[in-house]
Amino acid sequence: ILDEAEVNRHGLSGEETYDRLVELIDLLIASPKLGERKMMGIGVGAPGVTLHTKGIVTWAPSLNWNHYPLRDKLATKFSVPIVVENDVNMAALGELWFGAGQNLHNMVLITISTGIGSGIIVDGMLYRGANNAAGEVGYLLPGREFLGKQYSTFGALEEVAAGAGITERARQLLKDQRDPAALARLSIEDVFEAARRGEVWACSVIDDAVEYLAIMIASVSAYFDPGLIVLGGAVVQYADQFVESILKRIEGTTPIPSQVVASVLGHRATALGAVINILQYVVDAYVVHKLR
Repeated sequence: ILDEAEVNRHGLSGEETYDRLVELIDLLIASPKLGERKMMGIGVGAPGVTLHTKGIVTWAPSLNWNHYPLRDKLATKFSVPIVVENDVNMAALGELWFGAGQNLHNMVLITISTGIGSGIIVDGMLYRGANNAAGEVGYLLPGREFLGKQYSTFGALEEVAAGAGITERARQLLKDQRDPAALARLSIEDVFEAARRGEVWACSVIDDAVEYLAIMIASVSAYFDPGLIVLGGAVVQYADQFVESILKRIEGTTPIPSQVVASVLGHRATALGAVINILQYVVDAYVVHKLR
């Protein structure tokens, strides 16, 4: 990584997010740290179901993108190869090549942020599924009480164990104890920090989320036997508060347990996965999966 930049997109959706994305790309292209290097392509990780062959984001609820032709729109502004892929799929490639998954051929990356998603590596290759929606574990039903309901935006698991779900649960517990303005400002970081201090309400919320995450991780281990499950996303900075608890809860639940570790690449995993995606498209005789 030669240079990086961060822009705040909170409260933005649709075309506003697209405009901010273009600003970010322009900013990076203009970086003096690139020197005389030639740009080979642009890789974009989108938080939702993505048709990678067409560059269309079919559904990204956090951005309000529905069948959004992201690659075609970017192609009107930038004359280089452009790859649009699900952000967690890209991050899984990043972990496979540069992170915790090096020298492995089977692994799953699970990201826990505003939502929950996963990138699945089978025999060194991304597994995307019949509709490019493989890995949408945020829609996993973690109990029979979740049956018979509609989940049109965030999934059942996300509503109880992702950042937005955890924060909303905390707001409900505190609604009679704090004023509305303070509750509106409550963040996932506030909940984890309160739990670290031992505040009862926060510990209760985190414990419930850990139970649901444990069900999901045990299920993924049973489905794919990946050998390694890497946890990433914004919540991973608090891994010390829940990884051991998850491991204790799932001990003995599957015949061959998977190793569970926190990502060492963090948010850079997606950018590094984009590198691999771009090379796949522009380098002659490039081999995507690692040689056995």
